[in-house]
This record gives sequence, structure tokens and C-alpha cells, in this order.
Amino acid sequence: MKLHDDPKENLSKKDRSNFNMIRSVLVFFYFIVVPYCQAPGWCLDYYHARNERHFGMFDCDSASAESRIRYSAFPTFSPLLTVIIDVLCLGGFIAMSLMERKWREVTKGEKRRTGLLYIAVFISVIDLVRAFFAMKTTFFANLMRVAIILTFSTELR
Repeated sequence: MKLHDDPKENLSKKDRSNFNMIRSVLVFFYFIVVPYCQAPGWCLDYYHARNERHFGMFDCDSASAESRIRYSAFPTFSPLLTVIIDVLCLGGFIAMSLMERKWREVTKGEKRRTGLLYIAVFISVIDLVRAFFAMKTTFFANLMRVAIILTFSTELR
């Protein structure tokens, strides 16, 4: 099997569809699942006051009953699970952008966007580490979600 000079011709349709499917799953988890399932600040304060650390899902029902906050009983992730999912998605974004550089023509604008992606990921990882150890809600990582999605996904831009 002879490889062509053009790297775009080396990728089959199946490879491209797998790439796009993985990208869609990453975007779905990073931009939709994690922000909607993060434990709210009042729920984290409730568990932080009790000096409890959980992995997995939080039960914010008792916290909402005690603090008299209306709560929709939506499933909420602990900060530990949120950080793990975020780091996996960010690593996936970096890996996907590096893979994409191999078979795509890289222009000056794309190099700039990739650099911005790396900076946004770096800021997010620092905030995620802080949230992991302090058991607090992420602040800068949530702000960087928009920048990461816009620099990563050309379809959303």
C-alpha cells in the first residue's frame, strides 16, 4: 500500500467519522454534562462544613432541606468526579488538536488558535487542581469553557 504525498488522502472516511464522533462526545461531556451536573456552591458548603469528601454523586437533598433552598433533585457530581472528567476532556482536546495537525494544513491562524487552546487549558488545569484540593466550585475553568470550545471546534466558531 503506497501512501500519498497529501496527508489528507491518507485518512479514510471511517477514520474521519471516528475522529468526529470522539470530538462530539468530548464536547458533549465538557460543555453540557459537567456544567449541568456540577454540585452547586451551597451544597459544597454543606459537605465542607461537615468535613466530608465524596467521590461520585452528591446527595444535595439533605443540604437543600436544611438550608431551605429549592432544589430540582438533578444529579450532581462531586468536585473530585468533575475534575477527573474535565481533565480527561482537556487531555482529549489536546490530543485531538495534535492529531489534527498531522493531516490538516496548518495556517498561521490555526497555530494561533492552538496556542490559545493550550493557554486556556493550562489556566483551567490550575483552577481544577485548586478546586480538587479545596473542594470548591471551579471558577476560571468554567469561564475557560467557552474559549476552549471556540478554539477547539471549527464547526462551533
